[in-house]
Amino acid sequence: MQLHEWVIGLAAWRERHGQVGGEVNASTKVVEGSLENIGATVMGRNMFGGEGPWGHDPWDGWWGDDPPLRGPVLIITHHPREPVAKKGGTTFTFVTDGIESALEQARAAAGGQDVSLGGGANVAQQYLKAGLIDEMQIHLSPGPARGWRPAVRQPRGRGRRARVHPGDRGPWRYPRHLPRFPLIARSTQTTHRLSRKEAAMAGPTSVEEYLAALPEESRAALEKLRKTIKAAAPKATEAIGYQMPAFKDHGRFLVSFAAFRDHCSLFPASNAVMEALGEELKPYLAGKGTLRFQPNKPIPAALVKKIVKARLEENAVRRAKPRSG
Repeated sequence: MQLHEWVIGLAAWRERHGQVGGEVNASTKVVEGSLENIGATVMGRNMFGGEGPWGHDPWDGWWGDDPPLRGPVLIITHHPREPVAKKGGTTFTFVTDGIESALEQARAAAGGQDVSLGGGANVAQQYLKAGLIDEMQIHLSPGPARGWRPAVRQPRGRGRRARVHPGDRGPWRYPRHLPRFPLIARSTQTTHRLSRKEAAMAGPTSVEEYLAALPEESRAALEKLRKTIKAAAPKATEAIGYQMPAFKDHGRFLVSFAAFRDHCSLFPASNAVMEALGEELKPYLAGKGTLRFQPNKPIPAALVKKIVKARLEENAVRRAKPRSG
């Protein structure tokens, strides 16, 4: 999460994702520029979400009914599937014959505009190895990278590491010890890196601050939802995660909620709970893991408490399991 804090708090990013508020700073032009002239996007199956065969109730992506991608999206996968059309012009097309085919189809769909590589790291590595990347942007964020897959791998047997100094700005030079590909010789821009103070200013630092910035109707609805969650989980702690209010139970994520332009959402983030309460949640379901409601038509408090209690039980079971290794 720390890697993305600089962008999630920006008004340019939040508006694209249907959220309100946000900061305008030196990084705004970088985000706006990265969204210009994009005609199509390519991404891997892991970035899209889900795993294995699609099944009878296939995953439709992380973004709900109105994804922020706004155009053709080519998903590289081993499992065939019919295209999925969403609101706002987003269409997911599933490509099973490799990265070159996905890029060729994306170029055709882009109609002369640029093709964006949306990730994840595995697909990025494949395109880099194939020499198919024309331009890269490198975003720097201080902090440990435990458990992350590097987008650019260091060749085996080479002991040297690339160093980028905190004060560096301007063109980014491809490290000499990494394999050089002809089409990325002009890999260009390092973004403005926020200081810790700027990063803290980029988004809300408390639930109260988040709620205070909302329109009155949305604020009232989320205050009521917050109170209900607290009643169901009185020992849970509050935090800001992904720039939205969240509750944690013994350090584990419990639920989160947020306000968007035309609705509010509750995120149980549990397929098991969503399936167990499926019929009751159906009127609010807006994609796996997401419940959507209007501020003047909130999710009933009794149902919210059921969700929270189920998540508490789920977390308790996970805590009781002995850790491997």
